[in-house]
Amino acid sequence: MIILAFDPGKETGHAFLDFTSGRPLLRSYAVLAESDIEHTLATELHCADRADPVVAVEVNEVYATRERNFNPVHLIRAGRIAGQIIGYARALDVRVVTFSAHEWRGAIVGDRTPSDADIKRVLSRLVELPKQSNNHERDAIGCGLYAHRLLTSSAKQWLALPKPWRPARRRTA
Repeated sequence: MIILAFDPGKETGHAFLDFTSGRPLLRSYAVLAESDIEHTLATELHCADRADPVVAVEVNEVYATRERNFNPVHLIRAGRIAGQIIGYARALDVRVVTFSAHEWRGAIVGDRTPSDADIKRVLSRLVELPKQSNNHERDAIGCGLYAHRLLTSSAKQWLALPKPWRPARRRTA
């Protein structure tokens, strides 16, 4: 199985994961400009044509926040990009899997709101990460791993990791 995973947003993370050997192999990853998404999707779907490709897309989740730096334009842009990716993949008759960030992070990392360091640490146990990657690329890799977990039962073997280490709580008398 080949999974093309996308983390749409202000910057769109992309990962091409190959599971044909049973274990995840990261074929490519990138942060894409909006103008490059359609070309990248078409090229990689053509390369993965005989391997039953799947497109995995993280979709926006809106929830109440007290952050003052929240910009709705980024949310709208991410939704538009996700819709373009989903529409293009469906037009090519490719299976599409969508889920929220909280869903995949909770399943892969064991925490619905992990830090970037937590995500990097857990992903490095599951797939050989490049020496330099940014959080958008890592999020796309996590999306791809979670999509594989949703679509197969064999993925439970290599995703059965303990929860990330957390410092013990101090006991109060």
